[in-house]
Amino acid sequence: MRRAREESATGVNQNQGMNGGPPTVPTDEVPRRRGVKPLMSMRSHPKLAVGIALTFLLLGLPIAWVQGSASYWSVAGIQIFPTYVANLREPQEVAMPSTTQYRQFVQQQVRTISRFDIVEKALEKLPPNIRALWQREGKTDIEGAEFLQQSLVVHEIEDTYLVSIGIEGPQAWGLAETVNTVVETYIETYSHEKLYGSDERIETLQERRKELADAMAKRIEQENELSHELGMTTFESENPTPYDEALGEATAALAAATRERIAAEAALAAETQSAKRIEALPLTAQAESLLSNDHVLGGTKSQFLGRRNELLLELNILGPSHPARRGLEQQIEDIDAEVADVTALNLDRARRMVLEDRQVAAEKTLTALVAAVDRAKFEEKGFQDLVSKHRETASWFSRRYYRGRALREKITEDHAKIAEVDNRIEYLRLEDKAPGLVRLVTPARNSDLPVSGGRKKVFMVFVAAAFAFAIAIPVAIDLIDHRIHAPNDLERLLGFSPIGWQLDRSDGRVESFARDLSRRLAIAIDRDRRRHKVKQLVFTSVAPGDGTTTLALDIAVELGSLGVRTLAVEGNAFKPDPRFQGSKRSRGLIAALEGDPIKELIIRREAGLPDRLPVGNVNEDIHHLRSLERLPSLLETLSDEYDFVVIDAPPVQLSADAEILCQSTDGTMLVVAAEGVWPGQITRAARLIERLAPPVVGTIVNRVKVYDNGGYLTDMLQTHETGELPPDPLIARLLWS
Repeated sequence: MRRAREESATGVNQNQGMNGGPPTVPTDEVPRRRGVKPLMSMRSHPKLAVGIALTFLLLGLPIAWVQGSASYWSVAGIQIFPTYVANLREPQEVAMPSTTQYRQFVQQQVRTISRFDIVEKALEKLPPNIRALWQREGKTDIEGAEFLQQSLVVHEIEDTYLVSIGIEGPQAWGLAETVNTVVETYIETYSHEKLYGSDERIETLQERRKELADAMAKRIEQENELSHELGMTTFESENPTPYDEALGEATAALAAATRERIAAEAALAAETQSAKRIEALPLTAQAESLLSNDHVLGGTKSQFLGRRNELLLELNILGPSHPARRGLEQQIEDIDAEVADVTALNLDRARRMVLEDRQVAAEKTLTALVAAVDRAKFEEKGFQDLVSKHRETASWFSRRYYRGRALREKITEDHAKIAEVDNRIEYLRLEDKAPGLVRLVTPARNSDLPVSGGRKKVFMVFVAAAFAFAIAIPVAIDLIDHRIHAPNDLERLLGFSPIGWQLDRSDGRVESFARDLSRRLAIAIDRDRRRHKVKQLVFTSVAPGDGTTTLALDIAVELGSLGVRTLAVEGNAFKPDPRFQGSKRSRGLIAALEGDPIKELIIRREAGLPDRLPVGNVNEDIHHLRSLERLPSLLETLSDEYDFVVIDAPPVQLSADAEILCQSTDGTMLVVAAEGVWPGQITRAARLIERLAPPVVGTIVNRVKVYDNGGYLTDMLQTHETGELPPDPLIARLLWS
């Protein structure tokens, strides 16, 4: 025991357990919770286990009789490919992008197979006798389809490309026809939804083709009228109109005539300017060239030059001062002057002749150029008139011709559109017949043998359920049972170890071991009594019936056998125990508190009972002690007479006397009955004692049960009776022997 009165001075909490260090009872002897032990749980709750088993068996008999008919199963298999050739005309392969998307597609198809509209269509296709299996008499079509939908079992077969579609029924016939009809309807629906609304699309395309064909027929009729009017057989865009060709040629000729006129006018203007510059051009060189070919002038000049040469010879013979020399020189000068005059006269005449020749040539050239200009102007005027005429005619012709050409282009476009629509219709018709991702692999067939059912099988299921629940429910109850079962449960709840524990002594087999445990408790209390100088100890409980009185009397007896003079005082006026009175009658504690001599009220020990002081005569209306102001002095008197006083108090939560006794004594022992109280009750009682702050506090777990189906306590009892250890379990012997 920890003495809180001494530890309070050092700051230690006063409400400590009496076992300050290791527990008085060795740890290896402390029983622990039994855990999951089916046989022990069933023995703890035999009525519940038997009731559950009987309930299942009684329910199973009529259910097996009614529902235990044979069941037949019919199943079909479809295969969903991850790839397929989408077009029958061109090998365009379609593949799922990934395994995840393929699995999602498969799951979508699994849900689509049992879709209500598909099941409803399948039900309509069934013959009346088979349809009656799913649509009973008086049921609507919707109710029949819903029942068939609920009966279908569709699931993906793992690690394959297969999906199974099955149905179960009490008869074999009609199941295969139903499954195959559902599969057939599903595949038809899938093929239709593969190209959603293909029939409607084809119908729309055909209507569009008719519109295009009608419009093209009207345009062809208009083209024929224009062709007859213009006298043409075709309006192809690459061929120009005849008038366009003539107009183009005339326009080109006009342009050429215009260019020729401009060139002629330019040549005329240039020649006119050239003629004006002829007179200003130098004529001497050409005149001298002309004179050089004049034989008359050459002869005359030769005569003058011959005479001059003769004179020069004569002059050379004469000396410088010869009188005839001057006359000769004068003759030479006269001859030179005469030659110059003749040359000048002929040169002037030659110049005039050259100028006249140039003027005549210029006049001829100008005359030719003027004639060329006039011809060019006449040609240009003629081509202008021709172009104007062609333009007037081409304007009328072109309007009709280009209208015909526009009609031809529209007709060509209509041909292309009609061909495109035809190709699209053909594609849809081919694609609608393509196999796609889904195809039937295994059609359903009727089963000759039932796959399940039978009254015996159903009843055996209920028998198995009866045994299972008869075991599981008691085990579950024990698992959720949070009551105190063993000392370690109380230690986890309060935070300190109990001083000891005692067995449930209602089983006579444990009496010997229980007396040994009582002696252990007495030794532990005596040891702590001497250590902490405790003279009085109050035994109180959490709830009534926790065995506090029996425990207090046993401990008092064992303390007496140890040589400790012990007095057991009954302080429980709430519910007195007749064992305190024994064979003698005493007015007890109530009379002692009123002043009667204490020694005359004590009942001395007798067989199996210690010295004791009963509570005395209790008023039927008032279940508590009176004159409690004398209690401290009375306890001091008793402590002078006895070494140790054990006080049996009422439950601490039910009687105020327990609080007064706890406050007036040296220590308090809280007795907790195993499997008798809940953790909340213990916690409230512990908090109440904590507020009372008794000097010493301890706990004892009482009435710990022993189960026959094994466990630590069973082994301890067997060892205590035989003096030998129990044999090891079979598995332990096999593994470690």
